[in-house]
Amino acid sequence: MIDVAGQRSLRKKWIHFFTEVTAVSFFVSLTAVDEILEEDPTMNSLQDSLQAFNEVSHNQFLEKTDFILFLNKKDLFANKLKSTSLSVCFPEYQGSQDMDSCLNYIRDQFANNKPKNKQMYWHNCCAINVPMMKELLGCVVDLIIDINIRKSSHI
Repeated sequence: MIDVAGQRSLRKKWIHFFTEVTAVSFFVSLTAVDEILEEDPTMNSLQDSLQAFNEVSHNQFLEKTDFILFLNKKDLFANKLKSTSLSVCFPEYQGSQDMDSCLNYIRDQFANNKPKNKQMYWHNCCAINVPMMKELLGCVVDLIIDINIRKSSHI
């Protein structure tokens, strides 16, 4: 596992190193719904994550790579939804402000931005919740094994 950071200026520097990748784990901070980027105060942070996901998932070096989307900080997101509308980030959003509806909408935005030929798996999580992450990462390991078995049977 390699953390490639989220800064825009670093994205193009690392992507060509990955040619034999089974899956990309892409973490998104749900609290970014009403935050802006330090390097671009006109850009919403969650929209930037969506744009980065779009760029990475369409990259030629990751043509045969599946994606595992982690919608992180769900605990803080639940609190944020009490005072912040999802429409701050997604003006077209007209749904309910309950957490499940908002999570599903955000997940769908990412799913709609990936190439149609790629699988996307997703999880809502709180990365500082150790028991949750231990169980979740165990599931991810199993998933990666399954992906490798599936891909090796197509050779």
